[in-house]
Amino acid sequence: MRTKVERAQLVTDWKNSGLSVRQWCLNQNIPRTTFDQWRRDLQKKSPSKDVSFVELSEEKTTGITLECNNIKIHISKHFDEQLLCACFQAIRRISC
Repeated sequence: MRTKVERAQLVTDWKNSGLSVRQWCLNQNIPRTTFDQWRRDLQKKSPSKDVSFVELSEEKTTGITLECNNIKIHISKHFDEQLLCACFQAIRRISC
């Protein structure tokens, strides 16, 4: 059984492949019905239809950037915890 992260990565791989779902599933030896269910599950749980992952590396980052629905928040290494909490509270009040 694959994890949610693995399923999301496989869906992203298919999107980037340029292949039809049928052909990609045949190449990956994944039943089409299984793959279609993964896609439906991701669409239900994800506010955005595109799912992607970025690898973070400690030595390269000065912080992190969170993005959801075209809202970006950059959090530096030396962030103000109260300000971050206030930002999250404000985001929760926004109805999407």
